[in-house]
Amino acid sequence: MTVLRKLWWGKYSLPVAFWVFYCLGGFACLVLTGTIFVLSNARPIAFIFAFALISGYGFLTSVAVWRSAAPYWASPIVMQRIWAAAARIVVVAWIVKLVLGWINGGALMIVQLMTGEIAF
Repeated sequence: MTVLRKLWWGKYSLPVAFWVFYCLGGFACLVLTGTIFVLSNARPIAFIFAFALISGYGFLTSVAVWRSAAPYWASPIVMQRIWAAAARIVVVAWIVKLVLGWINGGALMIVQLMTGEIAF
């Protein structure tokens, strides 16, 4: 099973899925896209690429953390259920933040960048 397939189906433990892929991987994704954005002299295509990469990676790891939390959620050990709930709350908070960002003008800015109406 490939790493991405195993991640998608929640086959990693919750600590690995959350801390390694969701947190550290998300930070690495931000650093990578920021570097590409700066090196491209802030071209709109770099912004679109960065947005797609960060959104795609965030979606993948959100699903992975949610699914990896399932065995912990069903555990008779209270602390494992608490960790599962905490991980799922973080995922829901990230999704809410993302959707609110799109509603508050983020989607319009992406369309304007794609059409060339605005530039950095």
